Amino acid sequence: MTTLLARLGRGLAFLGASAAAGLAIAFLVVAARPDLLHRGNAAASPPAAPAPTLVQPASAPVSARATYAEAVQRAAPAVVNIYTARLVTERVAPARRDQPFGDLWPRYRRRIERSLGSGVIVDADGHIVTNHHVIAQADAIGVQLADGRTANARIVGRDPESDLAVLRIDLDDLPVMPLGRSDRPKAVP
Repeated sequence: MTTLLARLGRGLAFLGASAAAGLAIAFLVVAARPDLLHRGNAAASPPAAPAPTLVQPASAPVSARATYAEAVQRAAPAVVNIYTARLVTERVAPARRDQPFGDLWPRYRRRIERSLGSGVIVDADGHIVTNHHVIAQADAIGVQLADGRTANARIVGRDPESDLAVLRIDLDDLPVMPLGRSDRPKAVP
């Protein structure tokens, strides 16, 4: 499995997927937990004034971009790359001239199909939330953390209907991005 992870983790795919996954997860975290944007600033900030009725310019103020960047920076260590592999067996179509009596002895070929996804570590026990379609048909699942550590993952739960899955890895000192509380939703203006 280690050689499989080493082969899967090379190249620009890792860098591009990490950046895209980090931004996507940070956006989801900010949408789910907007209170993370204002942690530590609550005492120093005066209460917000009501929104003006005038049309605002399209670009966000610098402070909003800075808080978004802070949220991304806080969430990024808990974002992981998920590498999956499955063995696919395919029937090979016969060449007509090779078998004059038809396909009496069908031929098959095997190949490894690889896939890449992302997830978020949500607790110190190593539980990772990801999409079900990322791991749906995997024979092997590997995880790479932002700090470069790798581990084999096992499926703890899955819900194809909502496209969610929970994995678990066994590593120490994991960066965590806890899930928000549904009893305290907040809307971002």
